[in-house]
Amino acid sequence: MNAKSSARNSTKMQRSESVNYLDSSALIDFLDPDADHHDAARSFVESRSGQSWFAPTLVLYEIYRHRARQAGPEGVAELAADFEWIDPVPLTHDRAREAALIDAELMAAGTPINQMDVLIAGVTREAGGTLVTRDGDFEAINGLDTIEF
Repeated sequence: MNAKSSARNSTKMQRSESVNYLDSSALIDFLDPDADHHDAARSFVESRSGQSWFAPTLVLYEIYRHRARQAGPEGVAELAADFEWIDPVPLTHDRAREAALIDAELMAAGTPINQMDVLIAGVTREAGGTLVTRDGDFEAINGLDTIEF
């Protein structure tokens, strides 16, 4: 293992202990006071106020797309202000490769999931984070830490 890989792996271990990656279901529930799980999502996040919060940029896209369809540019601008506490995590080469491996694992097991979720899982698993979600599809992914609120 070279120094770069070693440093990256130690970062993964440190980050996986305290870094939460938000899935679309968690963000929607957190932001929408009319959502069935709003109180649970808000309580989950607020009870961990000292932690860092991350979201794959793919998740942010899903939320922005939904808001753009509902409320246009003004709604998207308002939503952007609501996301200031979230650090975006991009899809990189390493994370895309991880997503491809996840997709192959799921196909081989006969348990495919939608491709956006595969990409979100790839970003999160490669980074060593924990995915905060209500989406049970992620449970089929080996090596992906998930937590439900």
